Amino acid sequence: MTKLMRVLSVVVLAILLILGQRVALSLSAPGKPFEQYAEPVEFMLDLPASMTTTADSPPSGWQLLNQQDFPNNSSLPPWESVNNQTGSDQWGIGEIGAENWGVWVRGGAAQVSFNSGEVYTDGMDTWLVYGPIASSEQVYELKLLFDYFISLRENDYFIAGYSTDGTNFEGLRVTSLQMTPPAWAGAELRWPVREGASQLWVAFGFTSNEDGQVSTGVWLDHLELFANYGSKVYLPLVLNNWSPVVEIPGFLDDFSDSASGWPRCYYDRESDEGHFMDLNYVDETYRMKVLLDANGKNNKTMGFVKSPYTNVYTSYNLTVDQYFARAADQVVDPVDGKSGLIFGANDDFSTVYVLEWNFQGHCAVTRYDDVPYPVSGYGDPLKETPLVGWHACQGLSSESYGVDHTNHLRVEVRDNVATLYIVDEGTKRQVTQLTSDYFRNHHGVGLLTGAFEWTPVEARFDNFYLEPVE
Repeated sequence: MTKLMRVLSVVVLAILLILGQRVALSLSAPGKPFEQYAEPVEFMLDLPASMTTTADSPPSGWQLLNQQDFPNNSSLPPWESVNNQTGSDQWGIGEIGAENWGVWVRGGAAQVSFNSGEVYTDGMDTWLVYGPIASSEQVYELKLLFDYFISLRENDYFIAGYSTDGTNFEGLRVTSLQMTPPAWAGAELRWPVREGASQLWVAFGFTSNEDGQVSTGVWLDHLELFANYGSKVYLPLVLNNWSPVVEIPGFLDDFSDSASGWPRCYYDRESDEGHFMDLNYVDETYRMKVLLDANGKNNKTMGFVKSPYTNVYTSYNLTVDQYFARAADQVVDPVDGKSGLIFGANDDFSTVYVLEWNFQGHCAVTRYDDVPYPVSGYGDPLKETPLVGWHACQGLSSESYGVDHTNHLRVEVRDNVATLYIVDEGTKRQVTQLTSDYFRNHHGVGLLTGAFEWTPVEARFDNFYLEPVE
């Protein structure tokens, strides 16, 4: 694989400070209940002085602060159960299955097993807390992944949030998820952190009223907590004497770090309850793979992926390298498969602009409206507006697989003007130029892969780079 750092042999690495405005808390869950029923909430806690702290000095980039798989019945620390009520009804360890442990909202009362018939009690107010996180003032973003099982009665709540002072928390709250029956699912929460927060805490909470109506409650497993400390790359000049370090804000991801924040999940194909797309890090690339059903077909849809970093710049350069790979289950070429570089997206990705290209070496520029992110089918409700129709695009590799046939896409946005290029052996070849005041206020960026006929597609991306321009 040709990496940007290998091609630019004089580059040691870049400073990429993840700058951004405070944005709304987001959460995604393959099981979907969180997305449908979660609501923002603020709450207060009086945390004890015994709370633990992570590493003393801040590293760079995304760092895994804690991974808790609950390997035995005493493995709760460094998470700590904080009970706002008297009694033993609080978070503790329970057995999900044979030698498989998790944390449960009433595990402090007794050692119990999942689905053993045990239920939570009335009047609970119990919290599972991690923190404070050392060097918190260096953290730009928190990310929390976990598996959950939730079965609640009305007006009883499960809460997840974070705090910058150990007292005032903000996050999401859910009541009955209306699952019939309840089922295990996975969730990912992300919290952009305001600059200069001296300390950070993360907490799960559970409260129940006193109406006498109870249920199984909340079980959690496979907790992963990440902090983003930003990254630095040093760009020395090729001279006998090294130049001073130059700090360059922006975002570069060569996908060598599988915790850098891009989605890692399956998207459902609702028609047959299978999967449409597999998103993951593979061999230091980011893969968007259209999966096939038993008949060797997919469902003519596209997957849209947001960059994990918020772009706040009105003038910027956006580039990515891409090639098509042959999937293990692929027997025909992706003749009607495509990929794309997204720019000018609004906050919820319901409108996106895309520089698109396909396996035959053709390119196009398209605006999509009413996008049901993250997976969209062709036709209603998705609206497709061709800005530049599909045509042979000089410089695009075609009808071949692998890193030797990498395409280089580039978008340059200057205020209300976007100029789109194919970069062919270092030469920028303009595809089109768009002028719209829309670009002044909409800066979202990301990636797209799709199939507009029955065809397999596996797109690999590398060296995604957002460079702000003064």
